[in-house]
Formats: sequence, structure tokens, C-alpha cells
Amino acid sequence: FASESLNVRPQHADPTLVQLLVKQAEEALVQRKIHADLVQQIHWIVQEYFKHKQQAPKIEDIAIELNVSVRSLQRQLQALNTSFKLILDAERMKRCEILLSQNESLTAIADQLGYSDQSALARAYKNLTGQTLLTRKKQLQLIQKNATK
Repeated sequence: FASESLNVRPQHADPTLVQLLVKQAEEALVQRKIHADLVQQIHWIVQEYFKHKQQAPKIEDIAIELNVSVRSLQRQLQALNTSFKLILDAERMKRCEILLSQNESLTAIADQLGYSDQSALARAYKNLTGQTLLTRKKQLQLIQKNATK
């Protein structure tokens, strides 16, 4: 078809239908933004827990912060194809990198991130990143050593 056809207005356009469709599209965009904001809010709350409380939050803590029930929060996250566990794991790995670069002991890191012990942290790190914790720690030490030269 010719590209000029895109500019042709339909002869029998229904203005009421157009208004309804525009309204539905705008509402869908608002809902999408709210949901994206929800995931960002949870990431931020988890980061704050790690920074200030030096511990991993529970989903109940997040629900209280957001003033929703735990089940409602779980449903909202499921609708976004994510979960509290996925968000928490991502934030744990970010915080782990920070603490590793600060030469914190693996025991202290495990404790702060809510793992039962150093081996649980090492297993989680390997499962989530594909790299061993000790290998990453050595890489970071090498980077710091080269940066000070």
C-alpha cells in the first residue's frame, strides 16, 4: 500500500469510540508506570535496609513500607513477572560487590546479607553470577592493587 494511505482519515470515524480508546490507552500507560515504579521502590527499600539496618528485609517489611498486604504485593509482583526473591537476590549481589570491594570478611558479608553462613553466600553467589565468590574477591583485589599503582 502507499504511504499516503496512512494520512487518510476514515470517513465514518466514531468520535466516542476514539475517546474511549484513548482513555483506555492512557489508563494502561499509567498502570504500567505505577507497576514499574513499584519494582523500583522495592529495589530502593531493599538498598536502604542494607545500608542503614545492615540486614536483609523480609517481604513483610516491604509490604509495611508500601502500606499493602503481603499477598497483594506478591500478586502485583507476579503480574510484573518478578518476585520479591528475585529483587532481593539482585540487591544482595549488588551489596555483596560493594562489601567485597571494601575488603569485608566473607563471614561479615554473609551475615549482613541474611545468609546463614559463608558457604550459603558462596553458593548463592555462584548460582546467581556463575562465578565463585573467591574468584570475584581476587579480581576486585587485583583491580584495587592496579588502581593504586
